Amino acid sequence: TVGPTYVYARLEQAIRLKKPISIIRIGDVVAKLLARKQLQTLQEVSAFLGIDLPPSRNLLKELDQAVHGADIVGVSHFGPSIPLIQQYMKRSGWRPAIMTDAFINDQLYEGGYLQRLIQNHRVALIGRAAPMAAKQLASNKLRVAMTIPLNHYREIGSAMHKLSKHRNEIDLVMVGASVPGRILVPLIAKRLGISAIEIGHMMDAFSDPKSWSQLEDNR
Repeated sequence: TVGPTYVYARLEQAIRLKKPISIIRIGDVVAKLLARKQLQTLQEVSAFLGIDLPPSRNLLKELDQAVHGADIVGVSHFGPSIPLIQQYMKRSGWRPAIMTDAFINDQLYEGGYLQRLIQNHRVALIGRAAPMAAKQLASNKLRVAMTIPLNHYREIGSAMHKLSKHRNEIDLVMVGASVPGRILVPLIAKRLGISAIEIGHMMDAFSDPKSWSQLEDNR
């Protein structure tokens, strides 16, 4: 697997050359959706995940397309997820072109790479916590070009429409929107020509860094 230094360099290169790339992650939840297994375990958290259960055929199809279309994919090494990902790979024939750790988002945050990208480029934030994250970043003199809230899978079209209006004003999009975020990121790169990375719960770290730091210390 490639690490945070490589991923950061690829993003910088993509922005400089205007050749967009997309980066997403397959964690426990996404592994279950891709394998179509153990979906009942997601019932109580479906609202937080931004999806309805059972998932629609369109959602599963678009998630498949996102995984196959992403340039770099973070893959979970969490025990129960491994057989599910293996089953999906065997069934779909998917092989990641470039693979990284599913916690690449944490590694990029902890290494200061995400902050550096925001400092050096015109970055848009998309997700439930995006507006709060932008406000907190501004207090640390890191300006965000625009924010788009995203709470549910059905809002992907609206988010794409809003972002398309400012496509020439954005160099990079960071998305923290659970399952819809995985679907959205490759669409942004392919259809709008903007590099995009799915940063998951790092959007929460941006929005409330003190609480996030305490949470990490207590783990």
